[in-house]
Amino acid sequence: MCIRDRVSTQSTGFQTQQDGSMSAAENDGTLALRATINEALASFSDQTALFCAERLYAETRAAEDLRLLCTCYMRMGQEARAYRLLKLHRNASTPTHPQNLFLLAKVCFQLKHFDEAEAVLTGAPRSAQRAEFDAGRAELPNGSYGLELLGEICRRTGRSGKAVEYFTQAVQLNPAHWSAFQALCDLGGGASAEAMSAMPSIQGAVQRLHADATPDVSRGLFADSPAGSLLFTPGSGYAPSPAHSTPFNEGPRVPPPVVPRARPSRGSDHVSTRGSSLFSETRQTRSRTAAGSDWFRTLSRAYAMLSQYMLPNVLEEVDSLEAQHANTPWCLALQGRAHFEMTNYKLAAKSFKAALALDPLCTEAIDVYSTTLWQLKLELDLSQLAQEVIQDNRRCPQAWCVLGNCFSLQQDHDSAIKFFDRAVQLDPYYSTAYTLCGHEQAANEEHDKSLSYYRNAIRHDERNYKAWFGLGTVYQRQEKHEAAELHFLHAIEIHPGSSVLHCWLGIVRDEAHAYLSLIHISEPTRLLSISYAVFCLKKKKKLLHTYYLPLLPSFFKILFLSILYLYILLHLFVTH
Repeated sequence: MCIRDRVSTQSTGFQTQQDGSMSAAENDGTLALRATINEALASFSDQTALFCAERLYAETRAAEDLRLLCTCYMRMGQEARAYRLLKLHRNASTPTHPQNLFLLAKVCFQLKHFDEAEAVLTGAPRSAQRAEFDAGRAELPNGSYGLELLGEICRRTGRSGKAVEYFTQAVQLNPAHWSAFQALCDLGGGASAEAMSAMPSIQGAVQRLHADATPDVSRGLFADSPAGSLLFTPGSGYAPSPAHSTPFNEGPRVPPPVVPRARPSRGSDHVSTRGSSLFSETRQTRSRTAAGSDWFRTLSRAYAMLSQYMLPNVLEEVDSLEAQHANTPWCLALQGRAHFEMTNYKLAAKSFKAALALDPLCTEAIDVYSTTLWQLKLELDLSQLAQEVIQDNRRCPQAWCVLGNCFSLQQDHDSAIKFFDRAVQLDPYYSTAYTLCGHEQAANEEHDKSLSYYRNAIRHDERNYKAWFGLGTVYQRQEKHEAAELHFLHAIEIHPGSSVLHCWLGIVRDEAHAYLSLIHISEPTRLLSISYAVFCLKKKKKLLHTYYLPLLPSFFKILFLSILYLYILLHLFVTH
C-alpha cells in the first residue's frame, strides 16, 4: 500500500471516528434537551418548554418530538397552532405516528371539529366507509383513550347509543380508565349487576394494564404503555399492542370478578399510599393491603349506583370505605348528592360543607350544595358560598351557578338568568345551567324561553330528569295535561324513587280528570301513600291561592270562597 493510500485510510478512519463521536454527542444533546423540556413542563414553565421543543423538532424532525412540540402548544392554549402543524405533518409523504393521530384527533375535538376528529381516529370519513370500521376493519390509536375520545365525539354529536358502545369497550380494555367509566354511567350504561360484579380492584386493574409493559430505563417510564406515560413525554415509537388496541370484530372482554377480601376497621392501621397514584408501578401496588386496593371497585359501584338513583346503596358503599378515602372531598360530595336526591337536604348540606372544608372549590359539590341551600332557604349561607367560590374561580361554570342560585333565592330572577347564561358561555355542554335558567324563565312566566332552555338541557344530557320535570311543569301551567304527563313519566323513568315526581304526576292526572292521582302515587311504596296524598292536597291549595285567586276581583273571590265552603258543608252533611 502506498503512502497516499495509507494516509487516505487513516483519514477515512479518523473521519468515521469523528462522525461517530459527533453522532453520540448529538444524541446526548437530544436526550438532554428532552429532559429539559419534561422538567420545564413538570415545573409549569411552559414558555421554556415551548422554546426548547421548537429547537428539538428543528434538529430531529422526529414524530415523537413533533408530538412533544404540539403538546407544549396545547399546554399554552394554542390548540390552533398544534392543529395546523399536525395537519401539515399528516399531509406529508411520511406515515403519521399513531400517537400523533390521536393528538390530532384530540385537538380537533377541542376545536369542535367533531367530524374531522372522528375521521382521524377511524381513518375513514363519515360515509358508508364508517360502517367498515365499526365492523372491525381497523384498530384505534392509543387504545382505550382513543375509544374514550371516539365515545365523546359520538356523545357530542347526539349518538348516545354508539357512545355507550365505545365507552364500554374502553372500560373493558382498561378497567382503570375512570373517565370512560364515569361517562358510561352518566349515559345510563354502567350500573348493571354484571358490570358492577366484574369491576376489578385497583390492584387487578393496574396489573392488567402493565402486563405487557417493559420499563424504559433511559426515561424511567413505561414508554410502550399508554397508562405509564405522561401526555408531554415523547414515546419511543409506540404502536398499539394487542393488549392496548381495539379490533372491533372481537367480542366484549369482561375482566374476571375479584373476590372481595376482609377489610380492617377505620381505626386500624393501614399501609401508607403517599406518593402512589392510579397508574403506579405494579411493585408499589403489591405493597398495599388487600383492603386498601379495594377502594377502586367500591367507588366504581357507588358512582354507578348514583347514576341509576339507587341512593341507599350509594350511602352503604361510601360508608364501607376506609377513613382515608371516605373523608375526601369527592366521596363526601358523592354522599351529599345521594342525600340531595333523597330530599334529605340537611344531611346533604352537612356532607357538602365537610367536602368544601377540605377543598373550598370542589366542583363536584358547589353547584348541588348551592341548590341544597336554596331548598333550605338559607339565604345568608348561600350568599357567603357565592362570595367564596366566585372570588378566585371566575372561569368555573359551577361557580356562576352558585351566584345564580343566590339571586334566585332573593327573587331577582333576571340577574339569576344572567349568571346562569354566563355558566353556559363557559361550558356550552353544562346541562345543569340550562335547567336552572329554565326554572328562572318559568318563574318569570316566559314559558317559550323556559321550554327552549329545558330542551337544550336534555339535548346535552338525555338523563337530566330535572329538565324533563321542568318541561312537564310548564305544560301543566299551560293546561297541556297530556304533554305534562308524558314528560313527568319520562322523568320518573330516570328517577323512579322521587316522591316529588310521583306527586306532580298525580296532580296533573287529577287536573286532567283522570281520577288516578291517589291510586298512582301509592304505587312506589304503600308506606308513603299518605304523605304523597297530603303533598297533593297541599299542592292543590297552593295552586289555588297562587294562580287562580289573584286573577279574580275581590267580589268574585268572596263569592268563590263562599260557594266552596257551602259545597264542603253540604258534602259533610250528606256523608254524615
